[in-house]
This record gives sequence, C-alpha cells and structure tokens, in this order.
Amino acid sequence: MNMDNAVNINDNFTLIIDRASHFKTITLNLYIMEQLGENVTKFALLPLVLKHGSRNLPTLRDIESRLDNMYGALFNIDVFKKGNIQLANYSLSVLNDRYADNRHLIDDALSFLNEVLFNVLVENNKFNQKYVEIDKDNIRKMIEARINDKRTYAIERCIELMCAGDPYAIYPLGIADDINNINEENLYSYYIDLFRRTRVVMVITGDIVSKDMVEKVKQILPINIPDRRVYFTGDLIKKTDELHFYSESMDVTQGKLSIGYTTETRPCDDDYFSLMLFNSILGGGPQSKLFNNVREKASLAYYASSRLERFKGILEIYCGIELEDYEKALEIIDKQVEELKAGNITDYEFEASKSELIHTFKSIFDSPNRRAGLYLGELLAGTNYGPEDYIRKISSLTREDVVEVGQKVNKNTVYFLKNK
Repeated sequence: MNMDNAVNINDNFTLIIDRASHFKTITLNLYIMEQLGENVTKFALLPLVLKHGSRNLPTLRDIESRLDNMYGALFNIDVFKKGNIQLANYSLSVLNDRYADNRHLIDDALSFLNEVLFNVLVENNKFNQKYVEIDKDNIRKMIEARINDKRTYAIERCIELMCAGDPYAIYPLGIADDINNINEENLYSYYIDLFRRTRVVMVITGDIVSKDMVEKVKQILPINIPDRRVYFTGDLIKKTDELHFYSESMDVTQGKLSIGYTTETRPCDDDYFSLMLFNSILGGGPQSKLFNNVREKASLAYYASSRLERFKGILEIYCGIELEDYEKALEIIDKQVEELKAGNITDYEFEASKSELIHTFKSIFDSPNRRAGLYLGELLAGTNYGPEDYIRKISSLTREDVVEVGQKVNKNTVYFLKNK
C-alpha cells in the first residue's frame, strides 16, 4: 500500500487506486478542496445541497432509490480540515461486481457521483431555493450544536485560541453569522467558481484492476478543472516565549482543561515518527503517563489524553477535572511532560506505546475509509508512506529518538472551561 498507484488524470485531479483483494466492496472517496477562509460556510453548505437532489435525481427520495437499486450502496458526505485546507468528502461504497451478478456497479457508482457533483439541480442560474433554505437551517444547527459536547468544544476552542490569526482557527463547518447572507443564487455562483479552481483527489479501494479503473474514471467521471491552484496546509504554529491563559464559564458538571504545545515538527520530517511515539507515551492510551499518573494515581482527572495535529505542528493535552484541582492538575501534567523530555520512560510505557501505535496502523488495512484518509494525508504532506512503512519506522524507534524530538515541544496555550 503506497502512492505508486497515484495517477494524475490532469493538473487538478489525482486518482489513487488502492487495490485490496480482501474487501467485497468497492469504496470511492472523492475529496474536493478549498483554502480555509472567507468561503468556509458556503463550502460546508454545498455538499448538503448537492446531496439533496440533482437534475436527473431531483429529490432525496430519488437519490435514495438510486442507491437502493445499486444493491443498497452507501453514500455519505463529510466536511473537515487538514491544516489550512478545508475538504469535502463524497464517499460511496458499492458491492464488487463479482458479488452482484456482474451488474457493473462501479460504473453506476461513478455515474452517480458525476450526477450529484456535476449535473446539479439548477434553474435560472440558481440552486433550488427550498433545498438551500433547509440545508442552511441544518448547517446552522450543526454549528450551534458543537457547544453541546463540552469535551470536544474545549479541545477545539483551545486550538482556535492558540491559532488566532491563522486560518486553522476557523471552524470547518462554517460561521453562523455567514448563513443569512447565503442564498440560492450566490451559492450557485460559488459552486461555479469552486469547480473552476478546486483540486480533486479520488481514492478507489477494493479488488480492482488499476488500468481498467483509470479508463473507467476518465470516461464516466471526466473531471476537468481549468485553473491550476496550489492548496497549502499552511505553516506550523510557531514557538513563542509567552504562555497564554484563557478561561470560559458555562454550565458544566466538570472542568475541561486543554493545553496546546508547539512541536516544530513538520508532517514530512523524519522525526514525526518519533513525535508520534512521544505523544503515545504521554497520553495515547492506558499505558501513558497522563492516564496512569494524572488519572489513576493522583485521581485528578476523569480522563487524560493527548493528541497531535500533524499539519500545524501541535500537540494537545486534554482532561476533565474538578475546578479546585486546576492548579494541581497543571503541576502534575507539567511534571509528566518534563519527565518524558528527560527520558524517564519505563520499559512498560515505551513498549506498550509502541505496540499501541503499531496496532493502530495495522487496523487501517481493514477500513477502506481509513486507508483513503491515510492516502490523502500522505498526498498533502508530500510523503509516500503506507501503514507498513509507519509500522517499520515506529518499530525501529529508540528512547533517544523520543527524547530528542521532545526537546522541541513547548507549552503555548492553556484553556480552561469551568462551571459558572
């Protein structure tokens, strides 16, 4: 599994054939790109409107009927960000033809995506007004609902504050204040503009023949974007001498503490593998320092973990604590980070963390969507690693590698969501 099967259909359309004989399905993940910025809300709204109906499938019922006729094909959309790039994923999974009476379902799948994306439901250069209004309401509810999950909100809010002034601070589902200014006419104008300049990446996973699939895509899904644009994941968040503290008050039963660190490690750097292991030892699971020392031994946290944002060079610690334990939690968290940077790592922490990471990458083999996500990340990072490469690299890491990359980890932002 590597990028050797990537084919540039044209300057703005890359097709990746991921041959995997153990799947009975063919899964197509088609990614559309936009630079995070002023169009964030329109870009997030657009997939909802397109999924609502097309010229030949003008209602949601027609869409669902077509999918049912494709042996119950599964169609999903998702909007997210990787660094400063906003992405929409149109994901479609169908049975391999050999399990579907040779119905040519892959042809049907490509035709379906072509219909939804490029044969859009338009009248007088406007999208369907009813659909746009329904989906504006839907995306408004999605944006407003983020506050309901306080744990996730605190994690995201810390990063937004840490990245203030950088496009990565923008929420990928959009800005609520933008919604009222969007209508069926200016959204269609944006659609036309987007597909003149976007970059498309498509990953097809399953038991398929590469050459045949490339020809099918060229014939059935002839994507031709005229303007060549380069989409950037953006610069890393830089180390600063000043430590920033923020707090907010809401109706919460427990405080949510999030701490952001800069890592000065790019996604294409060789020591990114060392950083992954650093993060795993620190807060990547039940074997980690945070779990065992902050949660278990000190009983200071209901949960305590850490994660990486690969494209912005960020490590984030997040935990749930009581208000009165704020200072003590900060102190013991700081101690765990410094212990790790000093190389005070037990055999159990080191080996169990390696095993946890290796298991994570082994499990990617069995998920078409995770495989596609890995390919997308490698393409954006300018690297060419498959799960087996990650496993090999992680297996060869030493304690010295972890300590070395840890010297670049610096605390930047502390955010605390507390009760009113």
